[in-house]
Amino acid sequence: LAPKAKAAIVRLARKNAFADSLLKDYGFRTVVFSAAGLAVNIGYAALQTTVGIASGSVWNIAIAVFYIVLIALKGMTFLGGKRARSDLEKEVKIYRACGCMLNLLTAALIAIIVLMNRTNMRFEYAGLMIYAAAAYTFYKIAASAVQFSKAKRRGGPVVQALRNFNLVDALYSVFVLQVAMIQAFGSAQNALVNNVTGAAAALSISLVGIYMIVRSYSLKPPPDGDGGNR
Repeated sequence: LAPKAKAAIVRLARKNAFADSLLKDYGFRTVVFSAAGLAVNIGYAALQTTVGIASGSVWNIAIAVFYIVLIALKGMTFLGGKRARSDLEKEVKIYRACGCMLNLLTAALIAIIVLMNRTNMRFEYAGLMIYAAAAYTFYKIAASAVQFSKAKRRGGPVVQALRNFNLVDALYSVFVLQVAMIQAFGSAQNALVNNVTGAAAALSISLVGIYMIVRSYSLKPPPDGDGGNR
């Protein structure tokens, strides 16, 4: 029954041009979901900024700054991809530039770690929200890791860059979650664990950037008829 129901839903969805493109075109699907993710990032950054200002929390402001930089990078990638119009040479340059700009996120994360050591930065989830946040964070890590690999095989340079930003977002979320869990379940702020996790996240983001820069020099046009994003 489930396969038949799924097939019926797919047939119904393909009658709509938008839904049909969403199902068949990997590149289009990536752009749509990345745009939705960008909207979520903007809302989250605005929330953290508001909470940070209202409560005088440096930690919330720091989280907001990281996401503001990420939003700027995603926005520039969207605009650059639109102007490139499937021009591989231009898309490769955008992809390489994104790899370079990930250093900004690495620098932002390092600054947060330094602030965390110099100030009494606190971040807590209300009630049982920490468990929901943990589940969502692990989902983001798993999904972004899968898409990181899939985009390398199926997507063009801009599509790959957008998927890589999702992985970076997930890596940062792990660090934020870990700090919150130390606050919730630890007897005191565990500086060593926070520093190690933050350093691992910063190194991972930096390695993603380096990977993008190196790989940009080996990107080639997809085979004829493939389209590079299906």
